[in-house]
Amino acid sequence: MYRKAIQKLGIILNHVLQLSIIIGLIYIQSLTQSRAFVIEYIYQISLDFETYFLSSFGIIVQSVFIIVLTASAIYYLFRLIKDQEVLLKKIETGLLIAINIFGLLVMHLEFFKNLLNYRYLIIGFYLVFIIQSMNIKLLNNPKRKNEKK
Repeated sequence: MYRKAIQKLGIILNHVLQLSIIIGLIYIQSLTQSRAFVIEYIYQISLDFETYFLSSFGIIVQSVFIIVLTASAIYYLFRLIKDQEVLLKKIETGLLIAINIFGLLVMHLEFFKNLLNYRYLIIGFYLVFIIQSMNIKLLNNPKRKNEKK
């Protein structure tokens, strides 16, 4: 009983953390419109990121990685539907798929590429993705031998 409560509390805390990351990214974007020193700092970081992490080859590799993860999440969602698993597992997996698709859009749409905080959006996407993966892992903990079903 306590284990389920702790599990759900962990999931709620993870969603709060995801939301705070998204709010932080929105705040960084608002700072780029009003503070000159923020614009200068973000521009310098952007140049560093574009050299390695966000080069054209880096974007292609990351896109393939995200597509493979999305395909595996879709397969997992179909397995959950087929096995008639708990609705929360299906919702969390669907949310992971939506996050992956949004991440692909952020990487490739010119609207996002033109934002000064584009690099931070990519990093924020990966953080949200990792946290969402943790939520799915929290829901899939196997039962212990001495636990009743």
